[in-house]
Amino acid sequence: MKKLHIYFLLLCVALCPACDKNDDEGNTGLYIVKSELNFEPTASTGYIVVAANGRTISAQSSESWCTAECLNDSVRVSVETNPSIEGRTALLTITDGISEQRVPVSQYGGIFRHEGESTFYVDDILPIFFFGLVSSYDYDVLIPEDVDWILYRKDTEADFISFLADENNTGMPRYTQIEVACSGMNKSYYIDLYQYSLEDLIGKWNAEWQIPVNSVLETRTGNITIKNADNGLEIEGLYGDFSIKAEKYETIDFSSLAISTNQYLGEMEIGSTKIPINLYGGILESRDNNGKTVYSVEADLSESQYICRAVYTEDRGITFVFDPYTTASGKKASGIVFGNESGLDDTGSLFNLKLYNKQPLE
Repeated sequence: MKKLHIYFLLLCVALCPACDKNDDEGNTGLYIVKSELNFEPTASTGYIVVAANGRTISAQSSESWCTAECLNDSVRVSVETNPSIEGRTALLTITDGISEQRVPVSQYGGIFRHEGESTFYVDDILPIFFFGLVSSYDYDVLIPEDVDWILYRKDTEADFISFLADENNTGMPRYTQIEVACSGMNKSYYIDLYQYSLEDLIGKWNAEWQIPVNSVLETRTGNITIKNADNGLEIEGLYGDFSIKAEKYETIDFSSLAISTNQYLGEMEIGSTKIPINLYGGILESRDNNGKTVYSVEADLSESQYICRAVYTEDRGITFVFDPYTTASGKKASGIVFGNESGLDDTGSLFNLKLYNKQPLE
């Protein structure tokens, strides 16, 4: 029995070093201590803390937008800005030459989205307007260098940019285009800003319009005058010596002038006869089964408004265009017609009126 006991003790001593060796090898394998690899859409950096028992480590990313730099006991992971609204993932493989670990990397998709209006009509007296914008990224507001009359402030929490235009004392309508650019998504939005009050429309204008001649619209040019009148504004030069009444047209986001149809202008003398002249809404119709456009003119006798709206063109700058409107019967009225109850005077049919190159009144 004594010999058996001594033999058992010797066996335990022999086995103990082997157990310690196995435990040491288990503690020296490559493993991840900590990782921070859930990224926002913008370019950023995170870290993986590793344990490699002093051995040199290397790391390889599965995606080009995700890069890894190995330090002593960690891996620095950098991601580029995600230009997509979709999230994306990459896989990092970290090795010490003996074993390896695979670590997933995720990055959220971003937002750069405009909401609401992008064309603004503001008056001359210190107007404020707001451009709705939701963005995960930083962005630039680019105002032309020669425009010094606009201030802005980014309000990222409320998701808009607020703009303030200086008071316009020039006596002329003015326009500019503002770019809101996000380099992270390689995307831009554009704001068209028109600043004018009704008084800025008073003056002499070059005008362009079309009249139907032998079923074809021909372009005419001339000069008209917009001036103050007791009952509002008047436009002179559209039709003989008659003055056309113009009114202020105003909505929440737009203010300009309008020509009201179905108005009596006065009488025209032809020989010994006096003919009453009225202004109606003008309707153009094109009807041809072969695709050929044929113009005809008829009057819409209901009352409506031929509305003037500012647009910008490179060759003329600000041009005021009288927009078509839809009548109560559903037809598109494109201009105005001068005539009387017994018939229409086609030479007085005026469509697509445009005003440009304003000169002040003398």
